[in-house]
Amino acid sequence: MITKNIHIIGGSPLSGNLKIVDNKNAVLPALAAALLTDEEMRYINIPRSPDVNKMLLAFRDIGASVDDDSATITICCKSVNKSIISGEIIKDMQAGYLFVAGLLARFKKATIPIASGCALGYRGPEGHIEYLSELGVEHELSENSITFYLRDSIVDDRLKEVDVLEYPERFVVYTQPKVTPTENSLMLLAVTSRYKTEISGIAQEPHVHQLIELLRRMGATITGKGSTVQVIGSNLLKGTTFVAEPDHIDYFGAVVMAVMTKSDILLEMD
Repeated sequence: MITKNIHIIGGSPLSGNLKIVDNKNAVLPALAAALLTDEEMRYINIPRSPDVNKMLLAFRDIGASVDDDSATITICCKSVNKSIISGEIIKDMQAGYLFVAGLLARFKKATIPIASGCALGYRGPEGHIEYLSELGVEHELSENSITFYLRDSIVDDRLKEVDVLEYPERFVVYTQPKVTPTENSLMLLAVTSRYKTEISGIAQEPHVHQLIELLRRMGATITGKGSTVQVIGSNLLKGTTFVAEPDHIDYFGAVVMAVMTKSDILLEMD
């Protein structure tokens, strides 16, 4: 049940310590990036939110090895053998669409349940269809799921040994920034495209840039900044470690609260 009305009686300075939670919106695409490599991915400071737990269940269901018995989560997707994500696991989470890029890279096909939305309302596959279709991805809708198909043109291995400066360029412009479709597009290009693809109009949230940095550490070539970046993919992405950063909304919200109330608050971050 969501509380719609909160009555706050202020007027007094606050004091004490406040733990800033880690950014869940950065964690979910970082987890999905494990599908882009056969090597182990390590995740540190990961909040055990319901969405995180569902993603780990989905990884296990498609054959990945998941070790989450300690503070560090380890995922290895070398043994992944399914291109279908179970609707029973992720049907009520928008982040389930983040599996699309990795499954397309592995199987050229990805079947995802159509999400029923969350407390913020319906958020279906339309944004992902729009973004991925610009990259040559086709789709087919059924009653409860959507299947994406990867065209061969995006994985043209004839260009594999060509010097980076000689890669043919292509340009994609998105008219409306959308966060998870941006993340899906970046992950797909990072591991499949042999073209130098410049994409403009992408979302610029901090967690998008955290994903870009993660993909760079995994071996993808991503240049540029802001709403326009250039991506050259590699099919040999390597495993690495992802450390979740503090949630920027919680952090700056606490700073503003402390200033407005003339409070003495210690913000704690891992």
